[in-house]
Amino acid sequence: NQRIVKDGLPLTSFQIASSWSGSSSHLITSSGIVYLDSPASTSAITYKTQFSSYSNTGTIYMNGNTGDLSSITLMEIAG
Repeated sequence: NQRIVKDGLPLTSFQIASSWSGSSSHLITSSGIVYLDSPASTSAITYKTQFSSYSNTGTIYMNGNTGDLSSITLMEIAG
């Protein structure tokens, strides 16, 4: 259960692959998605990603102990 959210409302959901680490945790080595949004607005917009466990009962850790490796890139395309 992963999704991109714009101003608090879900835009799209996507699946990521994980590998079982031999315990109760899974390791996700990388994840990526490309999404085209056409907001037609001159106001500030907030985008974010959200992640949850498959059953919504587990704990999700992003980046583990490796530091800040996550990023989101937004590009404005003049029309």
